[in-house]
Amino acid sequence: MRPSFLGTTPLTGTIFDVALSPVFVDPRLNRARTPVLPAVARGREFEVRFDHLTLFYDVFRENGETSILAIGPHLPSHFDPDVDVQFCDLVSGERLNATYLPSRGHIHGDMYRIMANAGTSSLHVSFGNQHAIVAVQPNLSLLFAGRRVLTNRGQNDPIEWLVDWAWFHAREFGFDAIVHYDNGSTAYRAEDVRHALARVPGIEVVVVLPWPYPMEPPHASIPATGELFWHQLKDRWAESARLEHQRRRFLERAEMVLVADTDELIIQRNPRLKIDDLFANTEVAWVRFTSEIVVNTADLPDRLLHHRDLYWLRDEAAFKTPKYLVKPDRCPDEARWWLHDIAWAPGVDVSPDDYFVAHFIALTTGWGGKGSRAEKQTPAPGIHHPDIHLRGKLARVFNEYSDGSPDLRSHSGANPHLLRKKAHELIGSGNRPAALGRLTEAIALDPYHPIQHEVRKTLLAEEDS
Repeated sequence: MRPSFLGTTPLTGTIFDVALSPVFVDPRLNRARTPVLPAVARGREFEVRFDHLTLFYDVFRENGETSILAIGPHLPSHFDPDVDVQFCDLVSGERLNATYLPSRGHIHGDMYRIMANAGTSSLHVSFGNQHAIVAVQPNLSLLFAGRRVLTNRGQNDPIEWLVDWAWFHAREFGFDAIVHYDNGSTAYRAEDVRHALARVPGIEVVVVLPWPYPMEPPHASIPATGELFWHQLKDRWAESARLEHQRRRFLERAEMVLVADTDELIIQRNPRLKIDDLFANTEVAWVRFTSEIVVNTADLPDRLLHHRDLYWLRDEAAFKTPKYLVKPDRCPDEARWWLHDIAWAPGVDVSPDDYFVAHFIALTTGWGGKGSRAEKQTPAPGIHHPDIHLRGKLARVFNEYSDGSPDLRSHSGANPHLLRKKAHELIGSGNRPAALGRLTEAIALDPYHPIQHEVRKTLLAEEDS
């Protein structure tokens, strides 16, 4: 049975199911990748969020070329990239010429460009003491040719937030396609996200790609000093490598691409400067927006917060993270996309008086982690102020969904994500019986979320002991 939050609105977009061709290191045959960060600086989550074993995320045909790309994290340091990694045509057995394209500064992931004829559909890959056979995935740039594309990566963000994010940019700026990387969500299936996004009016092409690779390790500090280890960036290539993957497999023919998260919306302040005008200079490949931090200043409502609920800004210069729009066809081959900018391609900064990115930090997920961002912040003079322009913009665009938005509300009025979040808070305060009650309610509404079953089992065992 399809979850009730998907509503009954008919599909308006076309859904595409996309596969990957990954290659992994077998630690019984080859040494795994080792981190650059010293062990003394690695936090508790480092080992589970560092990618020890992926050699390539995907192997796919390049846009309009006879060449094939294999893209992955930075190559394990004990491999000689020109000797220890080789590619052959599976059918003919012919060894194929491959050019190693190393990450710049080790932070953008590595690639191999493999020269092959148009009929090469599978490769035999040799690396160290291992062999792998992989299918060559198709290039899908034609799906997005001439389109304005929204892109992001997420894990367990409520689908309602994804729909609001798509709805806003489709209504405001004419975005009509989405490439979303689902990084191992357990609260729902990738299929559920596809169907929800394809119901957003104006969105015509939807790709939701399961991306089952470890997330980037958290930022690390030098013990007892609080100073960041800057060379930790060499262990944090996951996001930039993903961006290069989406650029080269899906987006090289797109009109423009927005790189932003689900909790970020582009806000236009200057009505005379249209979004197309930002690229009037044909030498400019990408434009960067500064961000404003949007926080919650009200008591938490008994429902999921949405973008349209939040319009108070907090002035915190250190936390402002820029995002950007890019014209893919203006990026030279040597350019590399990153989360906040693009290296080796001409770009310009957009004045915040014209456009800015509203960063809704109260919209977050997790059993702990960043969950405190959603808590009420008491407005303080000189720190917080309401942005009336932002409030009016959100009210106009969303208009309480009175003009045909997908109905994503749960028919019961309860939200399993909020119930799980409340259960976590109750566990933290020691009220385990109440937490068990919240989890039982969440399971009745959303029985397929695995983590809640594990936590409930632990709570029941504690009750019996």
